[in-house]
Amino acid sequence: MSKSTITIPWTTLIAKSGTEVFLPATPWIGSQGIRQLRAVSEIRGIEGNLEVGIAYQVANVYDEPGADHGISTGHQAVGYNYPSGWTDPTTDLADKLLIRFGLRVRVHTGSDTAWGRVAASIQIVSE
Repeated sequence: MSKSTITIPWTTLIAKSGTEVFLPATPWIGSQGIRQLRAVSEIRGIEGNLEVGIAYQVANVYDEPGADHGISTGHQAVGYNYPSGWTDPTTDLADKLLIRFGLRVRVHTGSDTAWGRVAASIQIVSE
């Protein structure tokens, strides 16, 4: 088994509705051999009711991504969000060649625009 880490650098996120939106934050990489994922994130400078989670998408070709899948639950508080365990993506990756990581964002209560700064690291365990 090998481990690697992908970093999502600090970025400003803006949410305008309660509908969750996936925002890609990394390029596509090969998904072969990936067995476990976990993510740590940090939120700063929240204004409004921003909720942010870490997720991934899978695909066989770059321009046909599938639905996103959560690695971490959404959180709303300023500070760090540590994983409670590992996520097993093997079912989602069973017949897929590519994976990319990103942020799920929404306004968790109310209808006003919300924003904040977010950074994250995704740890990957592969065969």
